[in-house]
Amino acid sequence: MAPEWIIESESTLKVDVFTLGACFAIVLAVVLEGKDGLREIWRIGLESGSCQFAANLEDVLAYLESIKLAHFDSRIEVPKLDFHALLIEWVERMIVKEPAGRASMDELQSICNNHDPYFKIVVEQARSKDHT
Repeated sequence: MAPEWIIESESTLKVDVFTLGACFAIVLAVVLEGKDGLREIWRIGLESGSCQFAANLEDVLAYLESIKLAHFDSRIEVPKLDFHALLIEWVERMIVKEPAGRASMDELQSICNNHDPYFKIVVEQARSKDHT
């Protein structure tokens, strides 16, 4: 649940960005850490007595940082791990507490384009199909 839902303020598309980021955080924990990752991210999410990442956002971000430090070495290039590093970067931009600081979908696409030109080609092909 996005922070703005907890305080019942205006809901925008950035609520969806936050929710998707929370889902990606869980997926990353499982992909990179297995069962232990799922247990840890779930424990963090439940610390406040409910399953709300927003209530424990600092702990979630600290856990993602620990995953990053444990799995990624900028001196080594491994395409699969590069993609996981991209997802962590996405998630960190998606689960920002204040909606104004949270990434938009355009910003997330830009991260992809800067990280991997393949994403740009796929997006351009999809857009050209939409216009035909």
